[in-house]
Amino acid sequence: MIPTCDLRTKAILIVAIALQTEVLWSQQRDTAAIHALWLHAHAIHEDSAERARQLCVEVLRKSEKADYPKGRADAYLTLGCIHRNNRNFSRSYDYLRHALHIRRTLGDSNRVAAVFVNLGINYFEESKYDSAIAAVSYAIRIVESLPNPEYDVLGTEYLLLSNILDEYLEPKDALKYAKKSLWAYQKANQPALIGAAAYALANRFLAMRQRDSALLHYEQAYVIFQASGLGRSFLPEILTNKGIIHTKNGNFDQAEKCFTEAEKLLVALGDEADWFHFCLNKGQLMIAQGNLEEGLNLLKKALSEDPGELDFLEQLYLFENLSDAYAQKQVFDSAYQYQTMAYAVRDSIYNESKRKEFVRFQTERYKHETARQELIAHQEATRARLFLLLATLLFLLVSIIAYAYVQRKKAFRLIQEQQEQLHRQEVDELIQNSELRYLSAELEGREAEREQIARELHDQLGSSLVTLGWQYDAILESTPEDSKNYASLLALNNALKQLYHEVRQLSHQSGSGVLERVGLILILNELCQSIESAGRMEVGFSHYGMESRLGFDYEINILRILQELISNVLKYAKATQLTLQINRIDDALNIMVEDNGIGFDQKEALLRSGAGLKNIEARLRSLGGTIQFENRPHGGTTVIINIPIIKPEPFYEQAH
Repeated sequence: MIPTCDLRTKAILIVAIALQTEVLWSQQRDTAAIHALWLHAHAIHEDSAERARQLCVEVLRKSEKADYPKGRADAYLTLGCIHRNNRNFSRSYDYLRHALHIRRTLGDSNRVAAVFVNLGINYFEESKYDSAIAAVSYAIRIVESLPNPEYDVLGTEYLLLSNILDEYLEPKDALKYAKKSLWAYQKANQPALIGAAAYALANRFLAMRQRDSALLHYEQAYVIFQASGLGRSFLPEILTNKGIIHTKNGNFDQAEKCFTEAEKLLVALGDEADWFHFCLNKGQLMIAQGNLEEGLNLLKKALSEDPGELDFLEQLYLFENLSDAYAQKQVFDSAYQYQTMAYAVRDSIYNESKRKEFVRFQTERYKHETARQELIAHQEATRARLFLLLATLLFLLVSIIAYAYVQRKKAFRLIQEQQEQLHRQEVDELIQNSELRYLSAELEGREAEREQIARELHDQLGSSLVTLGWQYDAILESTPEDSKNYASLLALNNALKQLYHEVRQLSHQSGSGVLERVGLILILNELCQSIESAGRMEVGFSHYGMESRLGFDYEINILRILQELISNVLKYAKATQLTLQINRIDDALNIMVEDNGIGFDQKEALLRSGAGLKNIEARLRSLGGTIQFENRPHGGTTVIINIPIIKPEPFYEQAH
């Protein structure tokens, strides 16, 4: 058994669905009625403008009530067409822009294109040819970009653009778009439209004096219109134009046949018939056949049409033919009169052509000026953005420099403290080395143990700490000072250096057996290999005459001097190559240290390195040696050391 609450819920749902369905059906009925009302208004807007306007007002009222924006856009479009027909272009543009806004909001591409087509027609009728071409071209691009374009709409747009270009004195482009119009109508399979496109294309070929192509398409249009029963008003004009071509080609029989058939159709049309072109062109045929009288009568009949309704070219052809006919009849007064009229019309045509050229020139000039102004505005905006960017970068640069200066001062103080500590350690080393000569016999018993400890500290732990220290120097140099890890890396690097100095001091304090065992050359060679393996720079090491030992005082001091010089190169020279040479010739020792860095200023080095350079000079004084610094022209520094060698005591005695 179904509970009562479930039955009530189902009943409410059924009623709600029914009401919603009724609303939807009601909306569909309303929109269908609005659309039908608009179709009627649009169909009669050219013949019954006031009635069409009233219907559009009704469409707007109903669309507003039914919340039907498409109906409002359609009504605005037709109102724009009505005001265009009344030559009220400002009102027409207002309504067309309203329609365009709504259709763009709805995303209806085809109907947006239709608004641009009507804007193009407005511009065309105002002789704003450039704007007309732009508007219709934009409409064409919209329809062409659709996945499934409506080819009948596309064909109409092509044909309209062809007509505008023909009026704009661009016959080649007009011919191109007439061909595209015929292709689009053929894709749409619309016989009447195909006939209209073929007829327009034939006119374009005839204007370009391509008579065979024109005759072919006139025949195509004639067959289509005759078979479909549509376009009856086009048939006499098609036959007349065919007669013109046959006359120019000298086929008078074919031309006569075309004009005879055209005359029958014109009589059948009655008031709708256009006799002007028939009389003008058949008159040309009669004159070409030598029948001056009949030809002149036909031209006079064409002249009876209101000349104000003829365009310049039609007037020109008529006056020139009348002048030629009277000249052949030797009625020279009339011939001169019509020739004068022809000249006046020709001048008007020339002036119109020049006007169009001037309009085109002014349009192009306006485009170029607009583009130039836009370019200037863009450049000024770019300069403003660049100035702001440079100001920001300058502010950041100043901030970074200030921060770096503060950090550098802190680092400089820290380095000074470290150098003072290093100086104290080196003084301690000197004291320890001097005390080693006078050690008691008690220490001699422990020499083997001290030497073993010293070898382990120097060979393994010492070299590892040196390499690790250089690696941390490289990491520290590649790390920005404002990085969050920079302070930690700097502290760790300082700790490593402190540990290395303590290990070195401990090694020296533990005994001088390392230097005694391996010798100065091997220690320096190991030092150079460690620097190169750390990736700091390329190192070249060479020596000559160093087969015999120098003595402990010489070797320990030379080692400390070279360690200090190499350390300075690593820290300050920014070099990529280092060369170390030691040469002994008789009782003279020559040492040369070269790098390709940024050069060397001895005064600055004394301020920067503190005790390091002073210790070098002190050690050299104790050995009786000299030091010379030379900056090379292309960068880099050469350090030359000369030390006299006095025959030393046995190395072991000096060391111990």
